Amino acid sequence: MAAIRAGGKTFEADLVVFDKDGTLVDFDVLWSSKMRRAIDQLAAETRLPPDATDRLLRLIGVDPATRTVIAESPLAVTTLAKLGVVATVGLHQAGFAWHAAESVVNRVFMPAIEASPTRDDLIPLGPVRGLCSALRGRGVRVAILTSDDRRASEDSLPLLGIADSVEAMVCGDDALASKPAPDGLLKLARDLGVAPARTLMVGDSAADMRTGRNAGVGGCIAVLSGTGRREDLAPLADVVIADVSEIAVD
Repeated sequence: MAAIRAGGKTFEADLVVFDKDGTLVDFDVLWSSKMRRAIDQLAAETRLPPDATDRLLRLIGVDPATRTVIAESPLAVTTLAKLGVVATVGLHQAGFAWHAAESVVNRVFMPAIEASPTRDDLIPLGPVRGLCSALRGRGVRVAILTSDDRRASEDSLPLLGIADSVEAMVCGDDALASKPAPDGLLKLARDLGVAPARTLMVGDSAADMRTGRNAGVGGCIAVLSGTGRREDLAPLADVVIADVSEIAVD
């Protein structure tokens, strides 16, 4: 039995489930740049004018001025497949026939956002490797619940040095209802033989916190290292901390 401390509170847990982007790795470094590249390719292919390109960026969830991910936007909370639908809607609103928009999104946009990250794309948010290793050393199981696709997520683990610590993942392209539905979190707990009440959910978005609440977990820890704002996270979380460096295990 391990005691996990965060933000002045102590939780007893046998499983910690982490969101990935914004919680373990820098969201803006990975996704803002990847999304801008994808939309630049889409704009070049479709000859989309700059003002329409900026509208499409904002619709998906990147602020064109600051080049950061917009809190609670589609990019911040949903799956890659649904982002493809959002991009198709954006092109349709820009004057493209629906099937033509859908075709170019599938051919140009989706491969760009589904590509596996490089080492330079993945900036850990704190001592990610050390924390996961410490949890495993105290007998706590470690899992990831992410909206990213499985191939890219699995390719990220060795680059972060946590492939040996993470025992299970549920990803955005798995055949389960996405966050904030509890299905993925409950599957992880069930597969690892841990009761939800002995599970912690750690994430950077309101959807992460709602997922934990909907699953009946023993605690929800919100981090401010991603896209979530304190005012959105605090009402749903047991504790709000800066990043995972404030999590300790005894």
